[in-house]
Amino acid sequence: MADDSRLELEYVPISSLKPRPNNPRKIKPAGLAKIVRSIEAFTFLNPVLAQRGTRCIIAGHQRIKAALEA
Repeated sequence: MADDSRLELEYVPISSLKPRPNNPRKIKPAGLAKIVRSIEAFTFLNPVLAQRGTRCIIAGHQRIKAALEA
């Protein structure tokens, strides 16, 4: 039986990703600054998850914000 549920990694431009309008997670400026410093020091290895067809972000809104600031 073939497993069609495997995740695939695809590199896309950040500008093509769209934030989910009803994202419940919010971040304060101090928290965002911590993520920016972490990205500048270590980059980030945990991929951002997005829907393939819509490019709507599922997980990684704060990392995207921080990466754009960094």
